[in-house]
Amino acid sequence: MPDLHHPRNHHAPALDDQDAASPAQLTAAYLRSRIAVAGDNVPELGSPEWLRLPRNHPASVAAICRAALAWHREGQPEVTAARLRMELEEEPRGRRVHLDELWHDACADVDGLARHTEKRRKAIQEAQPSRPDDYPGGPLTKWDRTDDRAAA
Repeated sequence: MPDLHHPRNHHAPALDDQDAASPAQLTAAYLRSRIAVAGDNVPELGSPEWLRLPRNHPASVAAICRAALAWHREGQPEVTAARLRMELEEEPRGRRVHLDELWHDACADVDGLARHTEKRRKAIQEAQPSRPDDYPGGPLTKWDRTDDRAAA
């Protein structure tokens, strides 16, 4: 079994033009080359099968590389943008309907509270007897301040 940690076993990724390749392409190619060394029988990273493998086993390294490749793909700007577009298009539809229903219910509650408050205000006003000294409302007539001082 080859020692994957030995420098002679680290081959350059197979790309047609490595000089024109981006760092992301080189990284992905390297990870795929490490996965290819193990063949088809690669356990899932962290599974009991993976834990039983020796540290330098090609399938153990390939499982780590497969997880790294998935993480690498998810971090690419175009993948992130596509995922965000999908979330913005699909998820808010249901939320928007729910928020509209909540807003409608809140407005109905406020309207009901306003009607109740107005009815209660009128009932209290009608239940109170008027007193002769109460201000009846409306515009004030001429008010002579000297009359108040003279009375005091």
